Amino acid sequence: NKKHQLSIQSSEKHNIELTIRHLEDLLSPTIIIWPERDGVMVPITRKYADDLLGTSPQNSLAFMANHDAAFRSRRGYVNSPRTARVMRPDSPILFYESKRQGNGRGAVVAVARIVDSIVMHKSEVPKDRQRRLVVDSVDSFSATDDILVTTFDNLLVFPHLVPLKKLKALDALGKANLVTAVSLSSEKIEAILIDGWADAKTA
Repeated sequence: NKKHQLSIQSSEKHNIELTIRHLEDLLSPTIIIWPERDGVMVPITRKYADDLLGTSPQNSLAFMANHDAAFRSRRGYVNSPRTARVMRPDSPILFYESKRQGNGRGAVVAVARIVDSIVMHKSEVPKDRQRRLVVDSVDSFSATDDILVTTFDNLLVFPHLVPLKKLKALDALGKANLVTAVSLSSEKIEAILIDGWADAKTA
């Protein structure tokens, strides 16, 4: 998309056309927000956040011993196929650690970039994608026989939690109150990034 291309001059005075996605790859992990680059916020329980995102405040590397995903630049998030419409490739994805099961922090803890999002039968998830997940079974993530497997990269963990109070002020909870994926405008994503990470780069 030429609208999201940059023209960069090299030291030899050559002009190089570069997409913002390519620039993110070169500077990885980096997320660049521009007007109309909308995204999504998804809920994740404390247990899965600790394992998948490495967001545990404890100084422990135990999460690395349990799942291959902890070592991968591309990791996988599982949820219902009903959310496929808002889980778009190249979009920012924010992770909200929910208070469900009693020990969640009720705050946004990390941001990443969606690589792809594919509906799959629960019994047919390829092994390479299974290795990107931190779940022992995908059965409970959907009431149907299918699940949505979303691969993401460029993971950035927030130095500062963005609490529920801030999300309410931004009207970022969605109709289901963050029980499922919520579509977010670029303006709301930028506001969350600024609150969670003072050095977040925006464009």
